[in-house]
Amino acid sequence: MISSEFQSIYHKALLLEPITAEEALVLYTEAPLSELMYVAHEIRKKLHPENVVTWIIDRNVNITNVCTSGCLFCNFHCAPQSEKAYVTTFEEYDQKIETLFALGGNQLLLQGGMHPQLGLEDYETLFRELKKRHPKLKLHALGPPEVAYLSKKSGLTYTDTLRRLISAGLDSLPGAGAEILVDEIRGRLSKNKCTSGEWLEVMHEGA
Repeated sequence: MISSEFQSIYHKALLLEPITAEEALVLYTEAPLSELMYVAHEIRKKLHPENVVTWIIDRNVNITNVCTSGCLFCNFHCAPQSEKAYVTTFEEYDQKIETLFALGGNQLLLQGGMHPQLGLEDYETLFRELKKRHPKLKLHALGPPEVAYLSKKSGLTYTDTLRRLISAGLDSLPGAGAEILVDEIRGRLSKNKCTSGEWLEVMHEGA
């Protein structure tokens, strides 16, 4: 049974019409989860009538824990000179990837910090070597903040940076580093991370 108080919003969504930010907030704060699941399922059936749902098994591996972003909510990152600082080695990647394959997975979600000593060439070398060692591996790697960071360091556009990463082995780009896309708040919480506009531009170019 669908609640009558949300009926008009559900109706718009089921007609594939955009709902307003205010309507979305009402659903987020007040609508029952079971109803949202039902409506989402109905929309999925309209968009994909073949009724095929797929998923992928992947593993999250951090390239490094060194980061200059300065996010106040992160207890993971450290400074380059820290005793805890690391950059994952190829031997460590091999072990993690072999475990991934053994469990039926085939994708590596690679992310980590914005390391001041790692540039675009380092990531190209990493991607190429991983694909050389594990040809069936899919690389779902980095995120808009890291792409923006590498772009600025290399003096290249987002498009050219992504093209080089794709040429080196990047298969897809995760939407990491969004958290809060309101720059007033974002600037306080993540002072050295790319702006919301830059995040959106990288995702647009990646699409």
